[in-house]
Amino acid sequence: ALMNGVSRDILKWIQSLDLSYSVKNIKRDFANGFLVAEIFSRYFPHEVQMHSFDNGISLQKKLANWELLEKFFIKKKVPITRAMIDNVVHCKDNAAIPMLETIYTCLTSKKVQSARPNNDDELIPPFARPTASFVLKENLRESELVTTLADENTSKDRALQLLEEHNQTLRNEKVQEPGRFTSTISPPRPTQRVQPRPIPAEIPTGQIEFKEVQVRTLNASVSQLRAQRDQSSHTARSDRSEKRGSVAAEASMTSVRPVTELVNTLLEGLLEEQDAEPAGPRDRLVALVDRVLAGKLDPDDEALLQVFVRMEEQSEALAESLLAVPKEFFRLVAALAGPAAWWLGLDLGEGWAVGVGGSTEPGPSNSQGGDERAV
Repeated sequence: ALMNGVSRDILKWIQSLDLSYSVKNIKRDFANGFLVAEIFSRYFPHEVQMHSFDNGISLQKKLANWELLEKFFIKKKVPITRAMIDNVVHCKDNAAIPMLETIYTCLTSKKVQSARPNNDDELIPPFARPTASFVLKENLRESELVTTLADENTSKDRALQLLEEHNQTLRNEKVQEPGRFTSTISPPRPTQRVQPRPIPAEIPTGQIEFKEVQVRTLNASVSQLRAQRDQSSHTARSDRSEKRGSVAAEASMTSVRPVTELVNTLLEGLLEEQDAEPAGPRDRLVALVDRVLAGKLDPDDEALLQVFVRMEEQSEALAESLLAVPKEFFRLVAALAGPAAWWLGLDLGEGWAVGVGGSTEPGPSNSQGGDERAV
């Protein structure tokens, strides 16, 4: 887009000259006249010497370079006018293209075959065509206002001239494209108002009674009321938790019988047959263990076997009780571990015979009766 509008022949010719700087933006690169001087130095090396030109971008350096070139143009009768030079110096759109075409024709004696249409505005859509403000902005540069248009009257005349040219362009467009400027009148809309909707008759409603709001006065502050509310809610929660715990305990006690009670019930009547002095209801299992360890009760006795038969019959009730209260399970295991170890000839040490009630009974060592059990 930066080289748009430049002929292909001119581009090939510039590349063949092998300039010191490549041309990338035609509007900016030729503004200071340095590349123009280098082009002429290829054809007139003795008359255009490059040490006299500066490749700067300031307005003073641009004007100095073009002043030297303008003297050379007059001397060699190159058809480049002062207006063409001013347009290039101030970087106006498409100002460098006609200058390059003139230089190409003058130096090569070849005519440029331009592929541009006769009227570029015909290719631009109507909405993209320049407005009056755009024309003033592009043709009145700030650098012009301090050089060629420094006089206020001259700048005003230039602005009026640009506006008149723009208005003439619009008049030509109206003649050439009348369809763009003819307004299409839309059909008139009906202005008659819609008939209003009938309003339904009001439906009588019954009388509504409102109860008077009872307002109670507060005798305490808000902080005191909140503290009382928190205390009451905490008390209610503690009462509910205690009630649930007591209910659960009662339910467990009533639904599951303790192991102590079950075992004492199973041993009821067996010990009385072996001993004249019956044991208490909570000491029957401890008494049975003492008798077995003391040798008063033969392990092969029918009464002792009957104990295990009864326990097998009540195994379901014993299992429920042991699962409900784990402490009862360890008490039963501790009570039966002594006789079992003594029967197998194992030494559990002192204090291994633990009764159901939590009491301990020292049992015999491995040397007492161990050999007998083995035999």
